[in-house]
Amino acid sequence: MAGTIDSYRFFNNKKPLFILKTTQLLDGGTTFYHGPGYEFVDWNILGYDNERNRPFNYTKKEVHVIPFFITNYSLDRIDTDTFERQYQ
Repeated sequence: MAGTIDSYRFFNNKKPLFILKTTQLLDGGTTFYHGPGYEFVDWNILGYDNERNRPFNYTKKEVHVIPFFITNYSLDRIDTDTFERQYQ
């Protein structure tokens, strides 16, 4: 039940209620919400478009359940092809 409520809130841009730990990174604001048995990732990675000469953010929302949590995050290993670009 907690996962359903949190998932609904997360995908509607509201903070989940049943979160045990929150981690925010300095990559542009990516936030990890760790709940009981699940993890929400609100990707927000800063990028720069040399052709348009302007900054943007790669954004995406993901849900992971045990045992598929992200424990080792590296920008080099993130495939941003499935991310949306939001220009500033």
